[in-house]
Amino acid sequence: MTTPLLTIDGKASAMDAAKIMAEHHVTSNLVKIDSQATGVVTQDDVLTCRAIPLRDIQVKELPIQPTKHVHATLICEDAIKLMIRQGLRKLIVTKDAQNIGLFTLTNILTNTPVHEVNPCQLIDL
Repeated sequence: MTTPLLTIDGKASAMDAAKIMAEHHVTSNLVKIDSQATGVVTQDDVLTCRAIPLRDIQVKELPIQPTKHVHATLICEDAIKLMIRQGLRKLIVTKDAQNIGLFTLTNILTNTPVHEVNPCQLIDL
């Protein structure tokens, strides 16, 4: 899981999102619109708007990746199954009704020894 969970208001500029990611050495921010977590904006999302100055684009105008909330007690295998079934790349992890982190494909790939992963077991055939 990636922590701390950094959030950005949907009305902030893409430049602000890029600065936060650079300052904290992360590749994504949780986007909140009207105090509700609506998705995740990534470095790639920011890079897609090269033709327009980043200060002129609001984060909510970027192609924000949809996501789901999961409780911190959800086991890794179930989180991966959910991501596969719903085509998600990131899950917002919650505990005590608070967003505490992001569970990402990168987390899985960098923290799981290859011999422990059997993709065939993750998909109900």
